[in-house]
Amino acid sequence: MAGNPTQGSGADLARPPPVTMSIARKLILALAALAAVALVVEAVVDVESDYARSLDDAKADHRALGRLLRELVREEFRTTGVVSVPELKSVPGSEGLEVTFLWLEEVPPRLKDDVAGLPPQGRSLVRSAEVPPRLVTFVPVTLGERQGVVKVSELLDARYEAPKSTALRIGATALFLALGFLVLAAYLGRRLIGAPVAQLVALSRRLQAGELAARVELHTRDELGVLGGAMNEMAAALGEARERLANETAARLAVIEHLRHVDRLGTVGTLASGVAHELGTPLNVVAGHASMLEKGEVQGSEVATSARVIADQVTTMTRIIRQLLDFARRRKPERALVALKPLLDSSLSLLKPLAMKRNVELRLEAAEVQALVDAGQVQQVVTNLVLNAIQASKGPAVVTVRARREEVAPPPELGGPARPFARIEVEDQGGGIPADLRPHIFEPFFTTKGVGEGTGLGLSVSWGLVVEHQGWIDVDSVEGQGSTFRVYLPAEGG
Repeated sequence: MAGNPTQGSGADLARPPPVTMSIARKLILALAALAAVALVVEAVVDVESDYARSLDDAKADHRALGRLLRELVREEFRTTGVVSVPELKSVPGSEGLEVTFLWLEEVPPRLKDDVAGLPPQGRSLVRSAEVPPRLVTFVPVTLGERQGVVKVSELLDARYEAPKSTALRIGATALFLALGFLVLAAYLGRRLIGAPVAQLVALSRRLQAGELAARVELHTRDELGVLGGAMNEMAAALGEARERLANETAARLAVIEHLRHVDRLGTVGTLASGVAHELGTPLNVVAGHASMLEKGEVQGSEVATSARVIADQVTTMTRIIRQLLDFARRRKPERALVALKPLLDSSLSLLKPLAMKRNVELRLEAAEVQALVDAGQVQQVVTNLVLNAIQASKGPAVVTVRARREEVAPPPELGGPARPFARIEVEDQGGGIPADLRPHIFEPFFTTKGVGEGTGLGLSVSWGLVVEHQGWIDVDSVEGQGSTFRVYLPAEGG
């Protein structure tokens, strides 16, 4: 995890999380908004209700007053024959009321529709066209043979005062609650959620950076405290898993390296039979010339010639043995740009004695191409493939090794765009691989060879080495015609 390329820098890890509004603040603001809306709705309903109730009371008062005044007007008209409306100063609750009497024919045209067909108790209406609006009540009066109306009029400003005060009171309450909610949200958001969340985010960033020993201390028993405990347990489990994985990886790499060395030594054992035959001729030449020198069969300049022949043959044998020892030696992998043609030529020279014993010709068709590889590991791959090709061929036959540069897209499991690869191709003229066995040829210890001809590790080890080089192996095989193994390795410039 420490090598994660997406991890932040130390400054990024120390920086608090970019929280613009905490959860607590959002929740409390939502509750504040809900409460404010509820208060406003309640205020509107209360104001409308109070106003409607006040208006109904005013209409009832107007009609009662109008009926009272009607009786007074009748009594005054019966006793004096004169129509007069008494003053209302002495009537309780009459402040702001205007009372007039109109004969029906004196009613203005704009009021005729209002007084037409008045019921005995009178009619009240709100004249909203006036500013401010006015409540007007008409009560019919019959005086002799003439008809008239008592008109009671009142401005509605006073009736609005109580609902207005209620609305202002509720609005002030809503504002106070909103401010209180804001203060509470700021406090709770920072103390109960903001600070713990910042600690949890800092912990996650430290874990992302590979600090699996990091822990968070949250002394709360709420959900965030439970989350902090779970993250601490996760960090401990990750630390144990990383340690266990490191141990398992080290053990696995050791086993893989051991198997590779076993495969290399097995190949050396196979090569030794061919090398022994290759060393037989030089040894015979050395023994013959040494015997001639010992017996004095050569004289003068012939002594120097025999010595030179012995030295040449010893050099040849040393070169052969050195090649075998170099191949068998365990070396630390080192990748570098390697010219493949000399490497392939060296590998084929080791296998040539074994190929000759089986009447198989080795051919090399290599272009000048370089690959970013470990030379020893590639030599092991090529030796395994060519050795398999020799053993699969029934002489006389030809095994061809080719090398060239190719622009190709990797398979889906590797991914990436097309780029340059070095392709090493080993083609034999053997019996081919049966279709039912092809899915298993790269499995460890899988082999179709006879006892003593192979360990079943060659192709498995070769596959692992090529994959570690970010390459892959393709196989084409036709039963009865032979097989072709293609090894793709990163080329220079790829």
